Amino acid sequence: MSESEFLDRRRFLSAAGAALAAPMTAALGSSRVLAQSTLLSLDPFQSWKQLSQLTAKAIELGISVPRLSNRINVTDQNDFAQLMPAVVEYMISLERASPRADLPAGQVETLLDEADELLRKVHQAERNLPDDRETGMTLSTRPGRPSFDSIKDGYRELFENCRVRDAHASSVKWYMSKILEDDFQPRWYRVAQEVCCPWYFVAIIHAMEASFSFRSHLHNGDSLRRRTVHVPRGRPDVWNPPNDWETSAIVNAG
Repeated sequence: MSESEFLDRRRFLSAAGAALAAPMTAALGSSRVLAQSTLLSLDPFQSWKQLSQLTAKAIELGISVPRLSNRINVTDQNDFAQLMPAVVEYMISLERASPRADLPAGQVETLLDEADELLRKVHQAERNLPDDRETGMTLSTRPGRPSFDSIKDGYRELFENCRVRDAHASSVKWYMSKILEDDFQPRWYRVAQEVCCPWYFVAIIHAMEASFSFRSHLHNGDSLRRRTVHVPRGRPDVWNPPNDWETSAIVNAG
């Protein structure tokens, strides 16, 4: 990653700190719409605000979801390390509550869709990915990528010397807890068996590309509601559409 790319990411991640004292909804005031002009302009302050509003709606439905005021460390400048897990845990709470007969299924599904869209925007913005539909950039206009042979030795060396820094220990622990999640593993196993790879490789790709969302294409995090818009773009070639995560993961791996 170049220095300018690192600084762009850091600018994105550093803005939310001082505004996150609890309770979130009262502190944030009126409900402005989350900026959607480009992924790079997404405001982390507004992202926390939207998650706060979604949390309040879930509580009104009687769903037990994580309380934001108990989760936010206002001194942490790496805001994505808090925001992404907070959205993921919120969605898990909704999905586990959705089978209850006393819950209006339509409202729960709407909350899940809104949370998933928030998760996708935050994830893509953290990775500094503009939406190809807005930039007009295509695969042919992107800079060329190095070959595997030219970089494999460097990656092997990085892997062999990898150590978890103390500052990131809690984030690594959270990722490991999700990879060992009982509800997730069977789905990763099914895909792994079809494409002949270790299940934990599927899990790691799912974390990297889609923040563990089963409402997104495994390989790049785009919404399952349509063909992919980011590289690799336009997948799958034949759109039925796949209406489940496993089908998309297996078809796009071919």
